Amino acid sequence: MTETMTFIFPAVGSLAGVFLGGWIANRNNEKRRKADFIEKQLSEFYGPIVSLRAEIKAHSELRVKIQNVASSKWEELFSRVKTPEARDKLSQKRYPQFQAIIEYDNTKLREELIPAYQKMITLFRDKMWLAEPETREYFDDLVEFVDIWERSLRNTLPPEVLEDLDHDESNLAPFYEHLEMTLNKLRNELK
Repeated sequence: MTETMTFIFPAVGSLAGVFLGGWIANRNNEKRRKADFIEKQLSEFYGPIVSLRAEIKAHSELRVKIQNVASSKWEELFSRVKTPEARDKLSQKRYPQFQAIIEYDNTKLREELIPAYQKMITLFRDKMWLAEPETREYFDDLVEFVDIWERSLRNTLPPEVLEDLDHDESNLAPFYEHLEMTLNKLRNELK
């Protein structure tokens, strides 16, 4: 019996070692695959979409800042003028400069910001498999927001319809917050 035990213990020990080694290797492979997937999510989906959002936000905040200053300066210019004739003369002289701000903003919206939103949609559509299930729920909101802008810019929505659609970027605030939160969560998982 001792001879049998001398043979069985090493065999069982070897078998257990092989099993344990295989289990550890399999577990490490699963961790590596999960980390690789998270890296792909960050580099191909969440990182780029958050970057596009940051660019749009920076342009939008600058636009609001410039418009607020321009509005204030316009009022200041007219507060010094007393007669209707002087107001007309000032308006004819200065209005084109202030109108240029609005025209620039409209051009920027059409040529840069809407295409940036379109990139977000394209990225979302092409890389949806990398998005967390909760993120996918925001796709329709993004498409709707951009489509309404495009229709508005093409003058295919009457102002009354646009007004009732409650079209405002604040509607995307939950999506933007979710993106930031998910980006940070995934980055922390990689650490």
